[in-house]
Amino acid sequence: MTPEVQKRLSEITVDPKTVSVAKPGDMSAAPGADVSGKWAMVANANGQQIDISVELKQSGSTFTGTTWSQVGNGSIDGGKVSGKMISGILHADIQGQPVDFTMEGTVDGEKITGSFSNPAFGQIPFSAARSK
Repeated sequence: MTPEVQKRLSEITVDPKTVSVAKPGDMSAAPGADVSGKWAMVANANGQQIDISVELKQSGSTFTGTTWSQVGNGSIDGGKVSGKMISGILHADIQGQPVDFTMEGTVDGEKITGSFSNPAFGQIPFSAARSK
């Protein structure tokens, strides 16, 4: 192999013994955030910025929601708020095809950061700001 390839390979190679699977967050804490309301979300899908309008309705530690975007609309159910962490399932209609994403994030005041994940699409980071 060329020296450049060998150098790059050494940069990205890790010892498998040092790799561990991240444990999901503990979702048993009382809600520490209120996510109800309208949010302006931006998802980064492989470098493409997708603007998503989101409306969430929280009741205690659970929430549901509705989404609208140029690529399709969707709904969120199974939402849970635990401390400042949120999780749920986004049922999206992407250009006429139904796709389910696991949604996980962290609430920081008027902002949420997190990701959507799906085996076919991988992990898609997002950020959201509460609409005024």
